[in-house]
Amino acid sequence: MALTHSAWAIPSTLHGAQHRREVAGAWSDPCLEAQPLASVAHLLAHLWELHQACTSKWCKLRRPIAESPQGNIACMEIAMNTPCLPVIPSDLLMQYQVEDVGDTRFRACARLLQSMWREDQRLPVGSHKQTNEYDRCLGSRLDRASGLSGRNFLTARIARLAKYETVYRELGAMIEEERLWHNLLSSQPLCFNLFGDMKLDLSMATRFWSSLFPDLMAKVDAIYFEHSPGRGNEAFIADQTAFDVLVAGQDRKGHRSFISIEVKYSESMNEPPATIRPRHEAVAAGSGLFKDPAHSSLRSAPIQQLWREHMLSQTMLENGLYDSGMFLVVYPAMNEDCALAVSAYCQHLLEPGIGNPSFRVLTLEECVKSLRSIGESELADALFARYLDFKRIEQAIFGTDAMNFT
Repeated sequence: MALTHSAWAIPSTLHGAQHRREVAGAWSDPCLEAQPLASVAHLLAHLWELHQACTSKWCKLRRPIAESPQGNIACMEIAMNTPCLPVIPSDLLMQYQVEDVGDTRFRACARLLQSMWREDQRLPVGSHKQTNEYDRCLGSRLDRASGLSGRNFLTARIARLAKYETVYRELGAMIEEERLWHNLLSSQPLCFNLFGDMKLDLSMATRFWSSLFPDLMAKVDAIYFEHSPGRGNEAFIADQTAFDVLVAGQDRKGHRSFISIEVKYSESMNEPPATIRPRHEAVAAGSGLFKDPAHSSLRSAPIQQLWREHMLSQTMLENGLYDSGMFLVVYPAMNEDCALAVSAYCQHLLEPGIGNPSFRVLTLEECVKSLRSIGESELADALFARYLDFKRIEQAIFGTDAMNFT
């Protein structure tokens, strides 16, 4: 399959705000909350560890997560052994028209990478409407014509699928079309770019998922986007919660299985909390998923979305739609906000029992690696270039002679 858009079928200071947000974030570290600091000496030791991690080219800070004895909860220890991203000089942000004072360090780098990719594709810059109704050019946006012609997607084939899924969306499905077609930074087009070809080629989907989870997903029968088994239905969780992607198939024994997926790219998982309903409380209490089903942290950011989707996965098993399942979160390894949210959520989980969906994490980098392992190198390369090639940013800052301090 050639990844091409050749035939379209559908009509010098540092960025200070990033630093301020990182400093503020250090004080809301879930690890600090989970392990209260008993003394000033303990606090200073922890801050020194943070300092060493952040001033090194490679982050060495490890944030422990409750690990399942059997390894079924794959919130295995998430180690911050990933390369630190740079604080981007303001002149480079201005050059690519991606200045945003609210960006975290990861989001700033991701936004810049999207603007670089847009320029590689020779696509015009788009605009973003400010709260004061003023439109400003933003490098991580596509212009109207490019967006509506599907250029937010890696291929014309994926773009046609996105249009089909938008037109024939499930009743009540919330697809933000502005984000889907014009926002390069959004996780919505990432869902289609990553999983679209799998929906169109179930044999490819089977090779991909069976290579990752051979016991649970030996054969893929269908893939759904923005899916819920029953929006507003009291048999489930009686709200509008939906999965970004649902993979339905059969396990190694031929039983019905699923993988429900939440996909993040640059998002911080600090979305506004949803209204807590009596059905949420009932499912949480009876699910057997949580150490303390009534814990207030489950009902607030950054983990309330994971809580609701995990419970929605639970109710699919309780209602007999499937025999086994997994709730999976996909995000880039260097998105530390997502890593910390997953870390915090895992500390609330019990070992899954019979009738419970497991909880797993799969980084976007692991997805790309798995695609290569099943022979889909062209798609893997395209995804890497679009979403993960952060080395380009270092080269843009230092040139080809980037210094190595490791």
